[in-house]
Amino acid sequence: MAIGDKMYLGYPSFDNHCHYNQSIGTAEVVITLPFQVTNFKYISNDDPTNDLIIAFNTGTTADSGSGLNGVITLKGGETLSDFNKKATVIKFKRTAGTGNVRVLGV
Repeated sequence: MAIGDKMYLGYPSFDNHCHYNQSIGTAEVVITLPFQVTNFKYISNDDPTNDLIIAFNTGTTADSGSGLNGVITLKGGETLSDFNKKATVIKFKRTAGTGNVRVLGV
């Protein structure tokens, strides 16, 4: 590194991002992402009481929540942050009720 060169500490910058903010109920909602996301900055279950089931790529929200690539369940009000996961498809479903979900992927 030469004198005058700039050095950036921290995380790399990403070319693209995608954001979703929508209401999810008990029917599976499939979102095809516009590019391969490698990091989900956040997936937020904004419903204070109902669980949110999340599946990625070829998985379905009907799969078991345990084992290799099993679904992820966010309890009411929980947020998943800085989740490194390569995905082109993300699927959501609630166990009951309807509530808002916010996602930011890069």
